[in-house]
Formats: sequence, C-alpha cells, structure tokens
Amino acid sequence: MSYQGIIFDFNGVLFSDSDLQEQAWQVMARRLRGREMTAEEFALHMHGRANAYVLSYLAGREITGMELADLTEAKESLFRRLCLETPNRMTLSAGAEGLLEWLRGAGVPRSIATSSGIRNVEFYIEHLHLDRWFEPARLVYDDGVRPGKPAPDMRAGPNF
Repeated sequence: MSYQGIIFDFNGVLFSDSDLQEQAWQVMARRLRGREMTAEEFALHMHGRANAYVLSYLAGREITGMELADLTEAKESLFRRLCLETPNRMTLSAGAEGLLEWLRGAGVPRSIATSSGIRNVEFYIEHLHLDRWFEPARLVYDDGVRPGKPAPDMRAGPNF
C-alpha cells in the first residue's frame, strides 16, 4: 500500500487530553458567564473548536483583539499547567508511538492538524518530543488564518 501522506488530528486523538481541556474550559466558563458548560455545550461548542469561537460563545459576544489574546493565553496557560501537574498524562495515546515509528521507518510522510495555537504546539513538541516523528515546520495549527471546525480548510497545510 502506498501513501502520499497521513495527517493526524492531535487533541483527543494522538494526545488524550479532553478531560484536561474540559477542566480548563470550565474555569473559563465560570469566569466569563458564572456557570460551567454542560456536556451538550462541550460537544457543540468546545471540542475541536478554535479558542476565538469558544470564548465568544461563553461571553455571549464576539471577542477579538487583545481581549481575545489575553483570554486565550489565560485558558491555554491553565491547560498547560494541568498537563504538567499530571506528568503521567504527558504521553501519546496507546499505540500511537508504535504507529508513528512504523510510519517513519516506512518513509510515509506525516503531519498533524490541530486547532491548538503555536504556544501549545511548541509545548507538545517539547514535552511529547513530537519532533521524533514530525517536522515542526509542517505542523498545521490555529494561526488565525484558516477556518476551524466545523469546516476546516487544510488546503494551505503541508505539502507532502
């Protein structure tokens, strides 16, 4: 079988972090609207969504500019802290390392597409040593240019 390349989703797939993301978002929900998110809200308005969308949803208004940057950093700093406070969690999902080793050995091009921002991507590279399997310059992340879910556009992503 021949592959042109494989693009992996990251959060919740290669890295099982959904519960830590939810903890961080609950803190932000309490801060922005005084109550936590429901399971339905998580499914519809959090998982896989860009921070700008989730923060605007929680605030009930569009959040942009410096306010968006500050709130995004507050949420992501909290998330990274939660990751580091549970170091046994700083591992890839079961079977991921073996698959990535096999793909690397077979010369199959691979990348990651994530709705995470660059600071989290750098955090993942550092703490999960992703550069063993992926070229950091080829990773696709939320740079504020491409649309996110529910209609992500990978066309501007890595060329294999």
